[in-house]
Amino acid sequence: MGKISLYVLLILIYLGLSKSLKTDEKRFYYKNYESLDQSTSLLRPPTSLILLDSYSEGLILKTYLLKIRLIRVFSDNKDITIKTSHEFWKKNAPNIGMSILRLDEGHPKAEITPLPPGSYFIGSFTFGSWRLLNSGKRVWKFHRSYRDLPELLGWGKWQPTKDFYKKILIHREQKLPFYGPNDEFGTKGSITKANFKRSKELRKFKKENFLLHLTKLFSLPGNAGEQNE
Repeated sequence: MGKISLYVLLILIYLGLSKSLKTDEKRFYYKNYESLDQSTSLLRPPTSLILLDSYSEGLILKTYLLKIRLIRVFSDNKDITIKTSHEFWKKNAPNIGMSILRLDEGHPKAEITPLPPGSYFIGSFTFGSWRLLNSGKRVWKFHRSYRDLPELLGWGKWQPTKDFYKKILIHREQKLPFYGPNDEFGTKGSITKANFKRSKELRKFKKENFLLHLTKLFSLPGNAGEQNE
């Protein structure tokens, strides 16, 4: 009788683990930047791709996930979650809130240097213009038709200055990541933390629920009877 109970327990544990490892099969897999760049269903220029979150699922067989925001000015903007390789997932660990890919009209290849969100739009008079403040600084202001972009980009009350834009141009030319002069952007950046809410709490809740479920699996009816005795 003890062996039968053990087999039943193992089966239930297996089923519980299988449930926890299950992922959404509708999520598309992109191994790296190259596979993203070749996805015409995702990237229709002009497009800026913002990394919103990165996490993994599964206790044994890990599934690596990136939540991204596709800002397609002349089309629909949307947030999607994609599956990716561990290498690509790890490479983007510092890039939450950053623009990790930009595709311009007339360019066959996407630009993949990690830059602050909105780097594609700043300085382009199609989208806005420079405004002179009383302090003498010039700040970027979007045209009225693009007034929703700062919220989508996670800027909050921050506005890029002309000096900030010049630094973006230097880093784009040198193909070097730029997290702001004081590292305001990226996973540890103050502006990113203030305006992008990650889903850590939701994942913690799911993990706690699974552990509770696993505990219940170990509490077989036979064990409960023995405790009552």
